[in-house]
Amino acid sequence: MRQLLPLWSLIVATGCGSTEEQPMTMPAIDWGTTTETEETDQTETDQSETDPSGTDPSDGGCVGNFIVLTESDLAEVEGCKIIVGSLDIGYGNAAPHLDANDQRNFTSLTNLDALSDLTEVTGDLFIGQNGELTSVSLDKLTRVGGILVSAYNTKLESFSFDSLVSIEGFTGMAVSLVVYENPVLTSISFEKLSNCAGRFGIANNQSLQTIALDNISSLGDYGWLEIYGNESLQDVSFNGVTNMQVLMIEANPALESVSFSGLTNLGYTGEEYGGFAMIANNNALTVIDMSNLTHLGQAMFDENAALMSVSFDKLTTAQMIGFRKTQALKSLEFDSLTTAGRFVIYDNHELTSISLDALTEIYDTIAIAGNPALTTVSLESLTHIGGDI
Repeated sequence: MRQLLPLWSLIVATGCGSTEEQPMTMPAIDWGTTTETEETDQTETDQSETDPSGTDPSDGGCVGNFIVLTESDLAEVEGCKIIVGSLDIGYGNAAPHLDANDQRNFTSLTNLDALSDLTEVTGDLFIGQNGELTSVSLDKLTRVGGILVSAYNTKLESFSFDSLVSIEGFTGMAVSLVVYENPVLTSISFEKLSNCAGRFGIANNQSLQTIALDNISSLGDYGWLEIYGNESLQDVSFNGVTNMQVLMIEANPALESVSFSGLTNLGYTGEEYGGFAMIANNNALTVIDMSNLTHLGQAMFDENAALMSVSFDKLTTAQMIGFRKTQALKSLEFDSLTTAGRFVIYDNHELTSISLDALTEIYDTIAIAGNPALTTVSLESLTHIGGDI
């Protein structure tokens, strides 16, 4: 399983699971991070916008970059409604030289009740390396202007931001939301979250069972979602998202269903195909619903041994589609697909039929091999192929 480097760096190590040769290679993830200049500029901008009333202490405005490691630190931000700056709860971002495996580097905070009135953080919100915190519930918080991270909270069971509407991250390909290495976390709740610009990662939370973020409609101009290494995760649904550039769902052994029923564009920028999807090594996964998807960049479905159903009912164009070692899959149907680049279909032992009856053009190749039960490949409308079959 891939391991993230410490969250304060927000860099993901290269590599993609197994060291065995794979049929295609996807780009390694490199989480963006905010430079010191960007953080300063963000704080200065927000401070000027909220002056004078927003930063008036009597009005609940608190200006500064706050680090909360003790109860006395927490008392300093008690009653804050708006924090113009960043808020670090725990050691994770406050002291990057500390070892996340050393229990001495964890806070003893037990609750965040002092932040019950908080409605906005204009900069980053980090919650990391808290050894006694069992729940985080900031249900009045509506906006985070920077990054939201929860990581290395060893006893954290629930994570609730039910009024949060927007996590704005930073421009380009930087992170906006990370939920990482919270070993007993069973639930995350963002009931109103609709905008989460940038990159979104949920990884290595061993007890997390469900991710349902159906109100999110936008992941920004470069939407990037990665979900991996969550050992107990059973269901993933992002049914409100319509546009995404990168989707990676890997190594979630209990995952049974993935639903992106609102997604219409995956990996297509409007002028060219540049993004990709990798759904791989989810051994219990049986259903993938992308029934409204019309445009697809590159997509690889690899070693999902129990996968039985993939819905691409409205897909019309695709750059590349690959299926490998989906051992329970019996048929592939692309009823609306008219134009495609490449097809790679290998080692699917139960696959009996492939239907591509609307397909008129393949501008690269079709590679079909190692499917011992395959008896039917239907290409009734195909008039042009640029490569080999």
